[in-house]
Amino acid sequence: MLQVIKNNEVSEEDILDAYLDNARNINRTAQALGIPKLDVAKVINKPEAITVLTATEDLLYEKMEELLNDRIQFLEEAGITTSKDPVEIIAAMHKMRMEELKLKIKLSESKTPTKVSNTQVNIGLPAVLQAIQE
Repeated sequence: MLQVIKNNEVSEEDILDAYLDNARNINRTAQALGIPKLDVAKVINKPEAITVLTATEDLLYEKMEELLNDRIQFLEEAGITTSKDPVEIIAAMHKMRMEELKLKIKLSESKTPTKVSNTQVNIGLPAVLQAIQE
């Protein structure tokens, strides 16, 4: 668990670390650091923070790939076979990654404002008074 810095100030780096340590949960991060949720949200939504978080995800996938390769090598050296083909495992990892990227694209598109067209109908004041009288 990260420590709160003097005067109850927490660095942005500490907030990002705590955010990752708390399974990317804003509420738990704020509670762990003793700071408002809004402060955590402000930090993790900064472009620099998003870059760091994305790099962390990439690192996770690299580690998963390393573990898979190490496991395959171990199984080959030990002469142990498995019912799952390593290609199937890699395909499943790839499928997970592609689904995650699709969700990220959808999320970024949902944050982009859509074009809104408003039409104003101007009718003269006499027409409005006539409509009220009827």
